[in-house]
Amino acid sequence: MQKLTHDQLAPGFRFAFSRLSEVPVTGTGTLHPRALSGFKRLNAPSGLRESQILVLEGCPGTDYENTARLLIQEAGGMKPRRPIYDLCYAENLDNPLRPVCLLLTAGTGNEFCSGIAKLLDKLVNHVDAERQVNRLLEAQKDLPEESRERLATYLSALSAKILKQEPFSSEIIINLMDAREKDVSPVICGRNLSWHSLFGKVNYLTEQGTTYSNQSLLEPGLVRRANGGYLILPAAELARQPLLWFKLANTLRTGTLDWENSYQEGTGLVPFFEPEPTRINLSVIITGDYVDLSEFYSIDISALDEIELKVSLESSMDAGKTGEFTGYLNGIRSRLGLSDFTPGAAEEICRHAQRECGTRTQFMIVESRLASLMKLASDIAAENGRELVEKEDITAAGREKRFRADHIEEESTKMYREGQIFIATSGSRIGQINGMSVVSSAGTDFEYGEPLRITATVHAGEGDIADVEYKANLAGQIHQKAMMIINGFLTSRFAPAVPLPLSVNLVFEQSYSEIDGDSASLSGLCAALSALSELPIKQNFAVTGALDQFGHVQPVGGLNEKIEGFYRVCSVKGLTGEEAVIIPASNINQLILSDEVLKAVSDGKFAVHTVETIDETIELLTGVPAGPDDDPTSVYGRIRLRIAEMLERSAAATQERSWWSRLFCRN
Repeated sequence: MQKLTHDQLAPGFRFAFSRLSEVPVTGTGTLHPRALSGFKRLNAPSGLRESQILVLEGCPGTDYENTARLLIQEAGGMKPRRPIYDLCYAENLDNPLRPVCLLLTAGTGNEFCSGIAKLLDKLVNHVDAERQVNRLLEAQKDLPEESRERLATYLSALSAKILKQEPFSSEIIINLMDAREKDVSPVICGRNLSWHSLFGKVNYLTEQGTTYSNQSLLEPGLVRRANGGYLILPAAELARQPLLWFKLANTLRTGTLDWENSYQEGTGLVPFFEPEPTRINLSVIITGDYVDLSEFYSIDISALDEIELKVSLESSMDAGKTGEFTGYLNGIRSRLGLSDFTPGAAEEICRHAQRECGTRTQFMIVESRLASLMKLASDIAAENGRELVEKEDITAAGREKRFRADHIEEESTKMYREGQIFIATSGSRIGQINGMSVVSSAGTDFEYGEPLRITATVHAGEGDIADVEYKANLAGQIHQKAMMIINGFLTSRFAPAVPLPLSVNLVFEQSYSEIDGDSASLSGLCAALSALSELPIKQNFAVTGALDQFGHVQPVGGLNEKIEGFYRVCSVKGLTGEEAVIIPASNINQLILSDEVLKAVSDGKFAVHTVETIDETIELLTGVPAGPDDDPTSVYGRIRLRIAEMLERSAAATQERSWWSRLFCRN
């Protein structure tokens, strides 16, 4: 049992830098080593012979596209490991309905098309066309032999066709569909996916009642644009459109992509128009959180086994690595173009990141959440004419974000103020205790703490715990388990040989929605012990904690919100300096309390106590030692004495019934 001091509760960050920009930016791979390992394997030479798929799992709010790009870069994937080419579709000189695919050295596509225009001009004017052809082929000397020979054959046939003055089907003979940057792997991100956006499209025109298409009307689609590099796709969109996934999987499996229409369109508008398929070799990165990926796997169960590379992004990092974390913050600041941050501002962000993580031992590294706070703080600093973002700007940003979401908490405060919800924060009551809960606001990630009144009454019975919430169908399964644990403790502690002659009713007063979780098991047991021992509980305390059957207090979640919720209600009723909370000792590292609560602790107006056992808890709440059992003044001694009296009365009543039965018994 321990009463925590302000120093034990307050955060302890001290940074040596004068500005955040002085800290070296931390690499994404340092933050996500497991993911980096997967991307390195994706880029390993042995894995580049054919298309591969990597599944990247994160948590909601992750910027998958930017994270994937950074991991590709750190894994050495921006330097091409697969062959990359500029892609052209040219008129088939023998059959215009079958445009041909021509590959060009990456980065030369625009120059090649300009050279073709010059070639056509020279051929028409019979001027030195052969030298122009050689010049075009010389620029493609890095092409594989097969592709270069194909290109040379096409240019020769093109020259012959022009010299014969034969007509073309289109003014645009060669359609440069995708021009690459030389020596850089393409990284393409897909959003709002459709068949056409992913796999390309054959467009059609109608003139004088005739519908036609040609190579100039082809659109490449994301797969062709990413060929030789990386295609990043959201799992949620593939799950909503399963046919896209099956078409993509087949493309990667066969290594070719045709120009078939989407299933909604049926057959093509121009019969027999069939451009040559494109050879495909790329890496596909499918991204999403656990829910997105579960839905994705549900449409193709085989993908779960067939996709070998599955990696997860970290949502947190060791709080001992403050240098790496501040380097991560500097990276966010730099990418977003934000003002610089002072050490005090960085310390406040660290504290916020720990609270979001729910522990002092970890920093949250979900960029979208941190970036939102940093952008808002930067704006607030600019509005106040400050060049640097100070600690007060971070605090103001957090307050502003909370204000926009806390209307339901404000309504709750009003009900406590007006006495519509009954909570006592002073005096003592038998069988009544203040528990602590966390309320989630529907449709947002906003949560706040709210104390609740738990009451227990005792009556003659068979030693069971009558949980009113369960009987009213307002209890979840974990809550039911917690009530069974309370029952297990009471029966094993006070009646290991014979059934208890007493039963307990437990009620969560003024609770009208489902309750779940085991964090009220400590407070529920204390209320039951109070009712059994007829000892009053001090109402200036609120209690949270889980239990095992031996009375050991176990950690719970939502601790900061719970404590701040009770403090909020105590403030409404008026602080006397006696108000306090009792929490599990194992939860100390989860305490990242608000400045207001910390100041109240420092000023002696509020206290936080930790306990490890039910004995420590009940003693703190009643002011009476828990044991020993043979001491009639202790909590357990009073309960045993009451049980003994009940058993004696029960035995006497049984004997009396037996006497009357014998008196009226007939032979």
